[in-house]
Amino acid sequence: MKSHRKALVSNTKSRRAMINITEEVHQAIDESGVQAGLALINAMHITAVVFITNDETGLHHDSEVT
Repeated sequence: MKSHRKALVSNTKSRRAMINITEEVHQAIDESGVQAGLALINAMHITAVVFITNDETGLHHDSEVT
């Protein structure tokens, strides 16, 4: 079974930030050479979270006020 691992590091200027990593994930998948399978996207820090949603400003606003 073929596997590939790539770490993405993000530094933010504020305590909370939303970072769209879609392009970086696509690039990592392309680099892997894997033709079929699953991609696991995982936040490796206890105070970080990865969630999947549409990249819409209204959704960004909603998550900031909750």
